[in-house]
Amino acid sequence: MINNIVYAGFGGHCDKYNFTGWVLGVDKTTAEVKATFATESGAFAPPQDGTFAGGGGGAGIWMSGMSLSSDSPSRLFYVTGNGEGHQNKEIPASGRTPLDTLDEAIVNMKIDPATGKLSLQDYFEPYEYIVSTPLASSDRLSILTTASPWMLGIAI
Repeated sequence: MINNIVYAGFGGHCDKYNFTGWVLGVDKTTAEVKATFATESGAFAPPQDGTFAGGGGGAGIWMSGMSLSSDSPSRLFYVTGNGEGHQNKEIPASGRTPLDTLDEAIVNMKIDPATGKLSLQDYFEPYEYIVSTPLASSDRLSILTTASPWMLGIAI
């Protein structure tokens, strides 16, 4: 809970159906939804036909039974799994470049302290993961636990 808002991340189970990652923020007192963020959206996201098995999605949020992470009232962190949208198209890009397809990414979200709304602040997404073996959750853990924030390009 940050600023009286409970934030939760969602994905899918075993990459079944539409497993688009979502972050929701709900006010603890009023139960009003204050924030929503989809990890796959825009022109590069896979199409969804609205049916249960209708494709779409990816980049589910991997939490392994844990909560989202935060180090201050203005930041939220999470890791996404594999997906089908590839906006970077195997070209290196800055983590500060806006991106609508956050698959295989370590994500840093900015929290607006007045409204609780979320916006993408920074991310790390290996541009070559499409043509190589995707990161496993243990690989991501080692990146998060051994890298300094400056190595990930995270603003402090």
